[in-house]
Amino acid sequence: MSIDKELDSEIFIKAFMNSSLAKKLDLKYSHLQWAGKEYIMECILDEMKDKLKVGKTYDKEMMYWTGYLYRKGIIILEKQVKIYINKQMHI
Repeated sequence: MSIDKELDSEIFIKAFMNSSLAKKLDLKYSHLQWAGKEYIMECILDEMKDKLKVGKTYDKEMMYWTGYLYRKGIIILEKQVKIYINKQMHI
């Protein structure tokens, strides 16, 4: 949806990944997981309106895979943190 609004993709990605909305989406149980993409985009625009601007956009495939790799990275990181904490508790 950021592409449709011609928002600069690099700025959008960095702003979104560091937003409170992204943190909420990373929670195990978040009501936002069931929200529609229009609502989520509205929340993004509300939170980051000062950071976002029109600019160069990536294609939809690039944006999809960027989002996928971000999510996969979060999942892997969470598992690694749990393993580390468990090891520290058993030392």
